[in-house]
Amino acid sequence: MPLRIAALVFLCACALLTRAQDPLAWRGFAPGFTNSQTAVDADGSIFWVGADSFGGNYSIHVIKYSPTGVRLADASRWLATGSNAKTLAPSFAGGRIYVGLTSADGSGIMALETGDLTMAWFDVMDGVEVQAIHATATQVVTLEDNGTTRTARRRAAATGNNLGSTTLASLTELDQSAMDGSGHVYVAGPGTTRSVSRLIRVNAAGSLHYDLSLSFPGYAARTARTMNVYGSLVMVGYDGTLVNGGSNVLLYRGKLSDGSGSAWTINADDFDSLKAVLPQADGSAIIALQFFGSGEGDRILRRSAAGVSWSIDLFNQSLYFLLADQDASGNILIGRRDTQQSWMDTVIERRDPSTGALLWEHVITGVSSLPTDLDVTPTGNVLLSSAEDLYVLQGLLVGFDRTSVIGGNSVLLQVLLTRPTPVANLPVLLFSNAVELPVPTSVNLPLGSTGTTVPINTLGVTSTKVATVNVRHVGYITQKAVTLLPPLLSTLVVSPVQVTGGTSTQGTVTIAGDAPTGGWLVNLSSGNAAASVPSTVTIPATLSTAPFVISTNPVSANTGIVISATRNSVTRTAFMAVNAPALSTFTLGSSSVVGGQNGSLTVTLNALAPTGGYSISLISGAPGLVVLPSSTAVPVGTNTRNLSFATTDVTSTINVTLVAHRGPVLRTQTLTLTP
Repeated sequence: MPLRIAALVFLCACALLTRAQDPLAWRGFAPGFTNSQTAVDADGSIFWVGADSFGGNYSIHVIKYSPTGVRLADASRWLATGSNAKTLAPSFAGGRIYVGLTSADGSGIMALETGDLTMAWFDVMDGVEVQAIHATATQVVTLEDNGTTRTARRRAAATGNNLGSTTLASLTELDQSAMDGSGHVYVAGPGTTRSVSRLIRVNAAGSLHYDLSLSFPGYAARTARTMNVYGSLVMVGYDGTLVNGGSNVLLYRGKLSDGSGSAWTINADDFDSLKAVLPQADGSAIIALQFFGSGEGDRILRRSAAGVSWSIDLFNQSLYFLLADQDASGNILIGRRDTQQSWMDTVIERRDPSTGALLWEHVITGVSSLPTDLDVTPTGNVLLSSAEDLYVLQGLLVGFDRTSVIGGNSVLLQVLLTRPTPVANLPVLLFSNAVELPVPTSVNLPLGSTGTTVPINTLGVTSTKVATVNVRHVGYITQKAVTLLPPLLSTLVVSPVQVTGGTSTQGTVTIAGDAPTGGWLVNLSSGNAAASVPSTVTIPATLSTAPFVISTNPVSANTGIVISATRNSVTRTAFMAVNAPALSTFTLGSSSVVGGQNGSLTVTLNALAPTGGYSISLISGAPGLVVLPSSTAVPVGTNTRNLSFATTDVTSTINVTLVAHRGPVLRTQTLTLTP
């Protein structure tokens, strides 16, 4: 039959604005869905699988969402007829997702490419009920019951072609199954009666490895409710009826290799039913029990070979549902309804596996149909599917106060919890992928906290670098990136800004941020030979400034010069002035000279004379009495000039004013001539 997209099914994902204490990240809605389930691939993409019926025919629908709720692809096909068809748990392998529908009247399975949900193949089986789908990269195994025979059927993963079937002759029903990492399939079910429990291993090649009868003395009947393959063990959970009346829950733990093992008694109440077994790394197991009586509630507990280490009663439960799962951090996820809430409200809990203590809780209101599946993404977000609704809950919102920062400056990491902490000292764990973005390993939150702000002092980087902080809290995992920018040349300052040629001054470069490991090199240049600078200056690691020396040469006229600093196409400039020498002093060898004899004078500059010397003008107040040249030159590289001058005879004492000047600077001396 050709691929059919059900026109009556409307599919959407609504991205919601998140705020403090609003864990609902987004929601999917598909009117007509029944018995929906979720599956998450290694990339975090979410696959929502459900069925809808039309005229006694059942179609399966698969919708692929991004982790943020963007609908990426969908597929649909008729697969089964009859009544009460249910969705089989999806299975991933070899870049495909395998989905199916089953009922007593017929079943169907479909292989889809996970990328775009293109259908690779499908198979419809009339009169066959499928218990489960298990897949490897090379083959797909279905557990099938045609009403008379139970089989493990193998198909080629690439084409769906039949590879053979293994008859499970000792079984009268198929209760539970699981596949290990080598492709071997384990099946639990009753033998001739429910008082006989059998455990079978079918090898990946189809041969029957073992078919064991499990003995549970004192029990009249058992129904396998759960099966887990963990490490070297296969774990089968049973609801059992005692010979002398009453009931209990058993957990059989057998070796994968030969099935041998033993059972733990859970000591359940008469109205308890096993809903989930979550194996733990230390060999223990967390067990979820749903209570179908009155006056008590559901229960979760941790059982090991030594006994029960803790047990939590979830009181005020109605008879609706109990779902359990475990996140990547090992925390327990519980989905339930509480009679203290509306019957349309669902409670989602996250609990500590070591103690059972509550870590996080949220109530989803208005869930009109019973939830059917509880799942978790690699980032710890919780998925709850409820027929037509898919709820995605987040526990952690993380952001920086800016998207980029120059290394060496501080940035704020804002951590917002969607629910207040139920106990004190719950840690927020922080991990950074860059040494330039150092973070504390953890921050403990007080009771009732809804978040924290973590200041981070970044370190310098040589080039643009995207750094990421991974934040974890009670199983929720999220990360946020900030771009670390290399230093930005900020300022160039010269001080003092005016110097006389031949003396030095200091320049200082400043960057925004800190210099990275190895320092930060800045290129320097001068716009005039009167001032010279080093070709580069290096700002030491972790610092933001570096000084350098500006040497100047003597000049004959005041000269303005531009000093430049450049790095990464950013240039900063500073103006400075190199001034010509100025006349500092004008002195006489003697202030009194006998007329007719020679006198002497000295002119002194405040700096060395430039190339070509430096001329000083001279003026005599009585040129006939004191004979001065119009000027004298201070030789290059010196700052003084001594000069003799002639005088004439006088008959009486006379005072003569002598002047030396250059530009605006004028110096005078009085020479006394005596007879």
